[in-house]
Amino acid sequence: MKTSLVLASALAVLLVSGASEAKIRRFKATLTGAKEVPANASTATGTAVVDFDDVAGDVSGTVTFLNLHLANDNVTANSTGCHIHTGGPAVGNGNIIVNISGNNTQSPITFNGKNVPNGEVGNLIAGNTYLNVHSGKYGGGEIRGQLVEEVADAGADATTDASDAGSSGSSGTSGASGTSGTSGTSGTSGLPTGSSNGATTTPAEDAGTADEGGGDGGGCSTTGNESTGTGLAFGALAMLGIAIAARARKNKR
Repeated sequence: MKTSLVLASALAVLLVSGASEAKIRRFKATLTGAKEVPANASTATGTAVVDFDDVAGDVSGTVTFLNLHLANDNVTANSTGCHIHTGGPAVGNGNIIVNISGNNTQSPITFNGKNVPNGEVGNLIAGNTYLNVHSGKYGGGEIRGQLVEEVADAGADATTDASDAGSSGSSGTSGASGTSGTSGTSGTSGLPTGSSNGATTTPAEDAGTADEGGGDGGGCSTTGNESTGTGLAFGALAMLGIAIAARARKNKR
């Protein structure tokens, strides 16, 4: 009975480690008066960076702004509110789905763990939400910008580079297996630093390995997180196996 309970606990650790991997989606917006509905001629500007955790279902980020206006048209450093609303570009003012800050809040505004209603997650991902900053002169919002998800092309480029670099390193290793100086020179054309004869097999192998490792590190950081979580879980299972074997030997005595 105790053995079964321990096994169930270890399996739960494995399942939790796999389920806890969250994907963070980054959204950005450039805020201007021209994007308000109706548009205004305000000289105020702002930016927003919003990160959405698709496991926790909440957002965190930073909003900056400059040159908001009071009711008497004087410039002020204070906003009267900052929110995320539902609604597409140039669409009328939508409902508030995330209340970021209230009255008399200065730039930059930082926020963490603000919940996104389940029914609005799809709108956020589809680009159908916007962020705006309110002021004394523009109670309905002085500056506004659509939250658009940032697409990272760098990972694909890094993966391609890593693939090319790994191929070069591999061809160098193959050529270095020759015994003559001439064939060694030809094979080491794939080495990053080059070589004058076929006796430099080890540098060619190292170069290939380093290129492949560098590509993996730059291409996708998510894989590393998943491997770490899975490794911990399987480590727990291995320890369980050792404990069960030890208990079996003790019972035989």
